[in-house]
Amino acid sequence: MSESFVEQCLNGGATLDEIDDFVDAWHNGAGAGATLSDYLGFSDSEYNLWVQNPNSLRLIIFLRNNELSLTPDVGQGDVELSIAARGLTHSADLQEVVHWLRSTGRLK
Repeated sequence: MSESFVEQCLNGGATLDEIDDFVDAWHNGAGAGATLSDYLGFSDSEYNLWVQNPNSLRLIIFLRNNELSLTPDVGQGDVELSIAARGLTHSADLQEVVHWLRSTGRLK
C-alpha cells in the first residue's frame, strides 16, 4: 500500500483539505481491502475522534507530528491539548474540539 493520508500529511505530500480525496479513492477501491481507518493511517482512537468530530483532524495530525498520543478516552487532561494548542494555527478549531471532548465526557 502507498503512504496513508496521515503519512502524507506528516511528510508534506498532502494537506488536511485532501482527506475527502482519500476517502473517495478508498470508496473507489483503493486500499486493497483495508478498512478506511487503516487506509487513512489513523489509530482506532484517532479514527473514532475524527468520525465524530471532523474538526479534530488538525489536532490529530499535530499530535502525531509531535509524537504525542491520543488516548482512547482522551482523559489524560489538558496537558497534551495545551501542548497541541501552542502549535496549532487555528486555535478556534482546537477550542471547538476541546469543547466537544468535554461535552461528550472524554475530557474533564
